[in-house]
Amino acid sequence: MGSSTISGTRPERDFSWLSNYLTGARSLHVDFVRLVHRDQPAPNFFHYTDLNGLKSIASEHDLWLTNALYCNDEAEIKLGIKVAREQIQLLKAEEPTLSAPAQTPKMAYLNQLDAALSEPPRDGVYICCFCDRGDDLSQWRAYGADGNGVSIQIDPNAFVDYTGVQSFGFLAIWNVFYPLDRQQKIMRTALENTYNSFAAVLPPEEIVKKAKDVIDFFVPTFKHHGFEGENEWRMIFVPSPASMVKPRYRARRDMLIPYFSLKDLVLSLPIANKDTWRLPIQQICMGPSRHRELNRACAQSLLTDNGYNCPAIASDTPYRS
Repeated sequence: MGSSTISGTRPERDFSWLSNYLTGARSLHVDFVRLVHRDQPAPNFFHYTDLNGLKSIASEHDLWLTNALYCNDEAEIKLGIKVAREQIQLLKAEEPTLSAPAQTPKMAYLNQLDAALSEPPRDGVYICCFCDRGDDLSQWRAYGADGNGVSIQIDPNAFVDYTGVQSFGFLAIWNVFYPLDRQQKIMRTALENTYNSFAAVLPPEEIVKKAKDVIDFFVPTFKHHGFEGENEWRMIFVPSPASMVKPRYRARRDMLIPYFSLKDLVLSLPIANKDTWRLPIQQICMGPSRHRELNRACAQSLLTDNGYNCPAIASDTPYRS
């Protein structure tokens, strides 16, 4: 991961501000911001994985939220930071120039935020990825074990009670943004609105922390426009330093990867059905492999044996992996 680092101490965050800002952003950008929210039902999601992933998800009733720094493409994180820093430079160019070393409070804020964004990423956010299509050739190739895996249909609206500010931190489900102009608008608005909200009551260094919280959330929602056809959504988790839920770790090739168990997070809340809690799986679709029918029959047994009353179907996509 180059210069990326993970701190042993989770950073302090203002979750109330983050939640309030995102709610306001949802209203401000109603033309293109979509998220899972109580008053806005979302479409069904599909999580593509391999057969081992299906076995773990169905038998453990769990999804993994992986640290965004350790996901497949580090360029995604760099993209979001790049967009933010470019918008900082544009805003700095609009500020009045004072005789050195004097600077306006807003210029001090922008300079300090730019410096903070140039540092190695801190222990930031954790994500789980979904698509809004359940039998898609490009998804099978990229994420479904080259057609030998499975897509798991999940009802995202069932997570509403666990989203927002919770004892474990902050959890949200948001769509990914691909067009560069939308990414630029999101970052510029975050930079300006955060400053304007606190300029009268906080010094620049404290406003920087709040702006960084918002930027950290949005960074994993940005992806290169070449991937726009994926129509991706992401469950995004920002852990609280005070949370009793700790990250887990798994090994993949030459990397040790931190992640959070969604089940650990949910069951840490005071819910009534802890012993019988299940993921909101609605259906699974076996990939277009030559064993699709055998896999479908076995997957149906796996679901039934683990308390899921939903069908297993086989892809009808003609595909030779």
